[in-house]
Amino acid sequence: MKRGRNAGNYVFVFRGDTDLAPVNVQQLRSDLNGWFRAWKDRNAVVALVQAKMAEGCQCFAITDDDDKVLCYLLARTGATIDEWFIDLEADDAVLFSVVTHPGARGERLAGRLTASVARRYVANGGRALLDCAVWNVSAHKAFEAAGFELLRPEPFPPLRG
Repeated sequence: MKRGRNAGNYVFVFRGDTDLAPVNVQQLRSDLNGWFRAWKDRNAVVALVQAKMAEGCQCFAITDDDDKVLCYLLARTGATIDEWFIDLEADDAVLFSVVTHPGARGERLAGRLTASVARRYVANGGRALLDCAVWNVSAHKAFEAAGFELLRPEPFPPLRG
């Protein structure tokens, strides 16, 4: 665990100020092996996503014309989260585990997917939030480009557990 000034997490909230174009987003529900067939570590990815979905997470993805996943993220609503950095309303969503296939990197897919999914939750009356380790500056920049801003300038201490 990181300690000192690089310890903790920043919380970002979606404000929508982005020039990233929306993308067509799939919500994955079944046949994860088929969706992730292009991933070298498919079994590990599928096991992780299935476990998270069993815990109440939703999986959203950008796919190519052959329905292969290029980028995915996981999300949970506030109604399914017992403890987080801030108090959540039932309609709020926490987005996490944004992953891009190595062959699709450099196309800003992670930012476009994150912004597109965030817009869905905001359109339904909730907030879209995410957290990021203080030391992960490249992720901070990507989230800001996707329309997120820091909720507060001070980091939150790491969650227990």
